[in-house]
Amino acid sequence: MESILSFFNLDKLIKKKDQPVQKPPKPDEESVQPEAVVIKIPIKKHEIKNNYTGIKNAARGYMDRKKLLALKIVKGLNQRFEGDLSKRVSEKARNVESKLETFVSGFPLPDYVTVYSHPAYIFNNNTIYSGQWNDKGEKHGKGIEVCADGSKYEGHFKYNKRFWNGRLITAEGDVYQGEWAKGRIYRGFLQRIDGTKVTCTFKNGLLHGEGIEESDGWYYKGNYKYGLRHGKGMMCLKNWDFYEGDFKNNNKEGKGIFIWYDGKKYKGDWKDDKMHGSGIFTWPDGRKYQGTFQNGLMHGFGVLNWPDGKVYIGEWKFGEQDGRGKLFNCNDKSILPWFGTWKSGQRIEQITFQIGKK
Repeated sequence: MESILSFFNLDKLIKKKDQPVQKPPKPDEESVQPEAVVIKIPIKKHEIKNNYTGIKNAARGYMDRKKLLALKIVKGLNQRFEGDLSKRVSEKARNVESKLETFVSGFPLPDYVTVYSHPAYIFNNNTIYSGQWNDKGEKHGKGIEVCADGSKYEGHFKYNKRFWNGRLITAEGDVYQGEWAKGRIYRGFLQRIDGTKVTCTFKNGLLHGEGIEESDGWYYKGNYKYGLRHGKGMMCLKNWDFYEGDFKNNNKEGKGIFIWYDGKKYKGDWKDDKMHGSGIFTWPDGRKYQGTFQNGLMHGFGVLNWPDGKVYIGEWKFGEQDGRGKLFNCNDKSILPWFGTWKSGQRIEQITFQIGKK
């Protein structure tokens, strides 16, 4: 049997059939992994250091070129300023600054803008700036700006404009300090060269809104409009005179009450800082006038009462009885009324009435 199978090579076929079939490996199945070849190149330590230094120098050179490029695109930039920056500040501004505390601008609001510091540069308009710049060549970050007129600003900038916290000393010695936006102060305080201090909001660089103003015993609390006292407010003067009411363009105008330190009082209309219109004026001795006023004086028609009961009803001119009027005593009926004409406060002509005569 075996000979027959071997004769026809069937024994080999049967053995191959009984053996398991070897399948080719799938592409994702790992077969024999090649060994990694590691080539070791000896590098000395000083060569690593030199290469690192070269990279640093290249990076520094790139940043320096970027800074210079930023300055080249600044509009109006003239040349580097080599002098003493403080000498370009006006004398009045320097004197005021010497009496102030050192200004601390604090930290700016985060805006994630890369800034660079440079020496002072002078612009074509003679403005000098020393501080930080962004990569667009704009004043950005902390800096000091001295203008051609001798005024000095110290604080923060953003895209070429004064921003956030800063202090400006004008050439005349006025001080603006507070929060800035779009190049102008909008909230803070103003200290004038005469000693006046104002805490207020600002609009276009002018006092605007509610504020408080103080100056050598003089006090105001109220509204401002474009730099002037305007609207409702109260004022206490150095001599303790007091006013509360309406203001217009820095003057008392509208309705208001004024109380003098000696006890006099006026309540009524005002115009151009004077009593004008209808009002009531009282004296400490009990006298009382109710009528019209013009340019701060009783003028027109009014009634004056005395504490003893005497009453004048009639015309007034520049603070005095002038024209026709009537004088009588409401407490003493035995005193006959006096009708007549007054001139500069004096009775000059009496008018008599004859009862029953036609």
